[in-house]
Amino acid sequence: MLEERMHRLIGRALTDPRFRERLLRSPAEAIRDLPLTRSERSLVASLRAASLEEFSRKLVEILREGEAQERVTQKLIL
Repeated sequence: MLEERMHRLIGRALTDPRFRERLLRSPAEAIRDLPLTRSERSLVASLRAASLEEFSRKLVEILREGEAQERVTQKLIL
């Protein structure tokens, strides 16, 4: 679900220039009315980037780190 919502967020930024500008200038304000969880809002609001490409790259890095941590946790539990 998280990845799907983040893909939609980036998709909107690609197709909506005003949203993209707001997302880069003030991520927390840009996502204010979007249906995101508290942790998703915190994640997006923490990103700072000069371009959508940089924003996307940072987002992917964070998502990958989260997936890696989840796999390690699952192995420890098993």
